[in-house]
Amino acid sequence: MTHAGKKILLAMVWVTALSVPSHGKAFCDLESMTFQSKVFQAGPVTLAQGEYRASAAPESASEVVVKLTDKRAFGMLNGKSVGAIMVVTTLDGTGTFYELALLIESAQGWTNTDTVLLGDRVKVHSVAIERDRVAVAMTTHGPQDPMCCPTLEIIKHFAVQNDRLVAPSPNIS
Repeated sequence: MTHAGKKILLAMVWVTALSVPSHGKAFCDLESMTFQSKVFQAGPVTLAQGEYRASAAPESASEVVVKLTDKRAFGMLNGKSVGAIMVVTTLDGTGTFYELALLIESAQGWTNTDTVLLGDRVKVHSVAIERDRVAVAMTTHGPQDPMCCPTLEIIKHFAVQNDRLVAPSPNIS
């Protein structure tokens, strides 16, 4: 795909993410939801006003910060009302990690059923639900990129199977 083609595709995913309607109670539920982080594995993370803070170690001034971002999409997949949200975890001095969290809506509200690590110091442009998949437009690290400066623009697709995010095999678009 040409560079111009990639930019057009990224723009289409971005516009799709903006046009996906959200459910009425989604945003207030998200600010205080509980999810399982792949990065901060001390246990479930419960957000308060969209973030979670914890000491990196006992009696340490260093802090782990987990924040909900504005990158999110809501829609129907496999007959279920789902959400895909981006969460960022900052570990004091060791990176900024982006995770895609899958949410399933029930009568009790939103429940996180799976979380996938997208990378350290990547740039997430948008999240969309399209063609029965979750799509994440992002810039990640190419083979020669330093950690500070990703340059490879990609779109990662995930199917949802049994309430889990599943990356298709490389030969499936």
